[in-house]
Amino acid sequence: MKKVIIMRAFPGSGKSTLVDLIMGALSPTKGQILIGNMPPRSAFKSWPGAISYLPQNIQVQTGTIRENITQGFPKELFSDE
Repeated sequence: MKKVIIMRAFPGSGKSTLVDLIMGALSPTKGQILIGNMPPRSAFKSWPGAISYLPQNIQVQTGTIRENITQGFPKELFSDE
């Protein structure tokens, strides 16, 4: 069963900062962030595709919509059939 966590709070309350910490884009000044007893980047490598992030401002790259959506995944995971 998939779990979905949604964060909703007032502007400026730290939602983006918390997500940046969880995603490993920022490092905490004290303590540590662990996902399954692993640092975020190790957890993402262990569970590819299990954790995702939809930023407030997205960047669309050149190419097809499919190429944008599947960016970073091995091409053999996706077929046209």
